Formats: sequence, C-alpha cells, structure tokens
Amino acid sequence: MSEGLRWPTICGYMIEATPIPPPARIMVTGATGFVGGYVVEELLRRGYRVRCLVRRGSESKLKRAGGLDWVVGDIRHAESVSRAAAGCQAGIHLVGIIAPTAGTSYSEIHVQGARNVVDACTGQGVRRLVHLSALGAREGAPWPYLGSKWEGEQIVRRSSLAFTVFRPSVIHGAGGEFTQMLVRLARAPMCVPVPETGEGLLQPVWVKEVAWLVAQALLLPRTARRVYEVGGAQVCTLEELVQTVSRLVNGKRRCVIRIPRWLLAALAAVAEKVMKSPWLTREQVGLLAETNVCSLGPAREDFGFRPQGLEESLRTYLHRGYRLGAS
Repeated sequence: MSEGLRWPTICGYMIEATPIPPPARIMVTGATGFVGGYVVEELLRRGYRVRCLVRRGSESKLKRAGGLDWVVGDIRHAESVSRAAAGCQAGIHLVGIIAPTAGTSYSEIHVQGARNVVDACTGQGVRRLVHLSALGAREGAPWPYLGSKWEGEQIVRRSSLAFTVFRPSVIHGAGGEFTQMLVRLARAPMCVPVPETGEGLLQPVWVKEVAWLVAQALLLPRTARRVYEVGGAQVCTLEELVQTVSRLVNGKRRCVIRIPRWLLAALAAVAEKVMKSPWLTREQVGLLAETNVCSLGPAREDFGFRPQGLEESLRTYLHRGYRLGAS
C-alpha cells in the first residue's frame, strides 16, 4: 500500500514538490533496459528532453530521437552519474538486475547504484526522483534480490529528495525477458513444463502502464515522498498465465507437467555449478513461490490508475506466430 506522508519536514525545512512539465530535462538510468526503453519512449512522446546514462557500447540500443542525449558511464561510478544529472530537473532510476553475474552484484547495482543516484541528484540540485523498486522488497527478505532492492529503496527514502517509489509486480511486455520465457514455455514440445510453486500468485502489470505511471509522477506533486505498489488488473498463478499466453500464440490450451519445486531447485543448483550464466538459479526458484500481489487503491486514488485486463493487454502484442525478441 501507499506509504509516507505528503509534504514532510526534513532537517527542519519543508520538501515542496512542484509539477515538472515538458520540456524539462530528465535523467534516466537503465534507459537501454526493458522497462527503460518504454519509459524513454513515453517521456519523449510527452515532449520531455531525456538524458540517458549508458554503459560504453550500449549507445546503439537507444532509439535516435530529437530531445534525447546520453552520457557514457556506469551506475557504479559516482562521477559519471553526477555528469548525467547535471542540468536536469528530475531523475528516474530504473537500473536493476535479476541475477548477479561475474562482473556485477546485487549490492553494487541495487544498493551502491541507488546511493550514487541520490548523491548525484543532491549534488546537482535535482530535487525530484522517481525510483523503481520491486514488489516484495522488505527487510529480512529470504532472497538477496528482494533484500538488495529494499536496501536501495531505503537509501532513496532516507534522502531529502522529493521521491516517488514504485514497487511493481512482475512486468510483462513485448521484448521482455519474462514474456519471452512465457512464450518458450507455451511452445515447448509435447506438454508444457510448469514449476509447481505452491501458493505463489502473480499480478502481472503491462510495461506500458508502468512507463505511464513513472512519467505521470513528474506532474503530480501529491505523489512526492510516497511509495506505491503496482500490479495489473488480474491475479493468477504461473500456470494460468502460461495457458493464457498459449491460447494467444498457439490458439489452444496445452497439457501441463508440473515440476516439483525440490526438483527445480536441484536442477538449478547443478546449473549454477556448471554454467557461467545458469538458465535458472535456486533464488529464482524461490522467487517463483513468492506471493506477488498488491492493492491498487493508492495508485488508483493518486494517479487514476486503472490497468487493462491481463488478456486484453497481452493481446496488444501477442498473437499467432509471435516471434521471440519482437517488440
């Protein structure tokens, strides 16, 4: 649910958020990622100028457009984040990873990255920040992904910035890794293997709706210093979601083989030992069993947020013959 107080006092003075309309310049981190691409598109559509922080070699992933420029750098390097924030009126922090790699860790990306963004905004006089966290982020979370998301969120919330934090449920959309996984499952030979995740429930939200919320927060002072949990219109199990996707891309339901969680965890443990980039980790198996649902009341009240139905939003980009990698 929504948290925090409007117009709080920090260190004896009042944090006053004001609308930030186009053509203000907005710094965006994570612009070349799945959600970031849609956020940049939404900002440009509204007439904002957008400055993206991108890693060297990633510039080609940006769609060339008027009003868009970039700074080459890394979320882990404070100096480059500060350069990206210079001259901006607001920041949008979207960088995140779903699994650590040999060159990155949750702590570096989710925690140090958030600290660098807050410091850069503070140092460059950027008062407004929109931060993307994750539904289920909490203190003492059993999974490092959620724990690091919580730590990064707390850095933002302890700052003097006029922040808005979003905690989305699982995000679907054209080109997204989660959607690609669903399509692969729906098109598996013979029966569809589906993890047996117990009571785990999902509330998938369309990426275009997340992008709309992120951009809309810039115009709504009442959303400053507040946290919003965000999900779609429908709660479902992973199996129900796979069947819905199968109807759209295959034209029919599929027979299902439910794989026990213990077996998935054992396979994931082997994959972690023998693969540089394992197809599944034990943490991801655990996250699948998390109940990932929320109330839409606060977002509905402050944003007028009314998400499309799940199948309706899926139909905007899924169809018979849908190609993996489509966007």
